[in-house]
Amino acid sequence: MFLTDVNANVAIDIFMDSNSGASTVTTQAKHEVMVWFAMYGPATQPIGYQGGAGSKNTVVINGTTL
Repeated sequence: MFLTDVNANVAIDIFMDSNSGASTVTTQAKHEVMVWFAMYGPATQPIGYQGGAGSKNTVVINGTTL
């Protein structure tokens, strides 16, 4: 297997809810935050990530561009 055959990601997935029990169940938590550190291969992209790994998406939140 060569590195070009790999599709993988490195991410932290955080689930949050005001109910501590619901925050431990992925399907019950009201909020999810994913922090992507790396992605390898064309098949590993966050949902809504248009243009592939080479594109740059930004959003402005309270005047701060992220």
